[in-house]
Amino acid sequence: MMASGLTDTAVLAGKIGVSPQVVRKWLRDRCPHLSAENIVSLSEILNVRILWLAKGRGPIHSFTVREYTEPELINAFRTLGQKEKVLVRDFIGLLMRYQDG
Repeated sequence: MMASGLTDTAVLAGKIGVSPQVVRKWLRDRCPHLSAENIVSLSEILNVRILWLAKGRGPIHSFTVREYTEPELINAFRTLGQKEKVLVRDFIGLLMRYQDG
């Protein structure tokens, strides 16, 4: 949060649409299960990778700026394990719902 220039939990809460108390619980790890929608929102606002935010794994920021073609993405998806495929499908579903408003 601080690395993104946000120091006020109320400001972050307002950007996400939750109460400051909820953000404080997240910061104290008393609410370890964030909704997918809140994880995506936090990732966008704080400019951090979703996997890092959700699991604490990998680099905080994404350094990949390359755009992938649709066939490359489909081929990459095919190489994933079942668990990762479910995560990708869930994430795409969330993005689709997010775009629909």
